[in-house]
Amino acid sequence: MLFLEDSLVKIKCGPSRAEITDMINGGTHPRQQWREWFAWYPVRVASGDCRWFETIVKRERWWASWGEDGWNAQYATLEEFNKLPEEEFNKRYE
Repeated sequence: MLFLEDSLVKIKCGPSRAEITDMINGGTHPRQQWREWFAWYPVRVASGDCRWFETIVKRERWWASWGEDGWNAQYATLEEFNKLPEEEFNKRYE
C-alpha cells in the first residue's frame, strides 16, 4: 500500500529480518502453522500416498545446519486434519 505524504512515498514492506527471526524462533511464523494448500505438484502425505491437484494441509519447519538453512515442509490430507483433534494431529506430526 502506498502513502503519499509531503511528496515522499512510503511503502509498507512487512516485518524486518529481526522480527521474522523472532517469529521463527517463537514458533509463530505463519508458515509454521498448519494451513490449507493446493498441491499443484505431487507431494507425499503418507507412506505410499501421494496427492496431486487437490487441497491438502501443509506446515513448514525452519532448519539450519552447517551454514545452510531453509524451510522443510510437512503435508497431510485435509480429511485427516479435519477428523482428528488438533492436539492429537500435532502429536502425530511432531
